Order: sequence, then C-alpha cells, then structure tokens
Amino acid sequence: FRSHGFDEFKFQFTDEEKHCSPNEPTTIHRILCNLVQGNLLKDAVKVVASRPAAISAVFRKYIQKEVCVKGFSQGGIEQFIRKNHSDLSISQPIINLLNANSSLHSLCHVPVFCWIVSKCYKELIP
Repeated sequence: FRSHGFDEFKFQFTDEEKHCSPNEPTTIHRILCNLVQGNLLKDAVKVVASRPAAISAVFRKYIQKEVCVKGFSQGGIEQFIRKNHSDLSISQPIINLLNANSSLHSLCHVPVFCWIVSKCYKELIP
C-alpha cells in the first residue's frame, strides 16, 4: 500500500475509529486510518509520503521507519544531468527542456525523478 501526499488529505488522523470489515461501507478517512494502523491489509507493507511537519503524534506511533529525502538545488539538477550525460549535445538540450517546463523542473528536485526524466529525454533527443 502506498500513499503519496498524505499531508494533503483534509482530515485529522485518529486511531479511535476501528474498521476491519471489507463488507461494511465506510469513509475514505476511516479506510486510510485503518490501513496505516494495520486493521486492514495487516501484512501489507505501507509507504506513506508526507511533509515531516504534517505528521501528528498519533500518526507517528504507527511509523516503523522514517526516511527524509533531500532534493537538488537548481545547480544540483544541472550538475546531476551534466554528470550523467557528459556529452554536451545531450545534457544541454535536457537542461533547456527542463528550464522550459516548470512541472518537470520541479519534479527534478527529487533525485530519482531527475534520473528518470533525464533518461527519458535522452531517448527523445535526435
């Protein structure tokens, strides 16, 4: 089970409402809370992505491992692309494309997305 942007949900995480039945209707809020608690899909691995400041004390007691991902600066993005594509005929067009596309550029602050985007763009460059 994977949830990205858990902090974007507009509800308070609580462990007061238990829900274990797959046959009883319930709210998304209760399903998510019970998934994280392990009341649903007990043996599933759960990965939740969120800003650290958005995690409540109640939620923290269900966290087994916390990983902080630090991203690239603008210079770091360009350095990464130049390091992975030493040929300027490949690296410079990728950098130009990223600078022209703000959505992709913002994704590239996360190292794994930067790698994926640069590899995909490399295939598109003639």
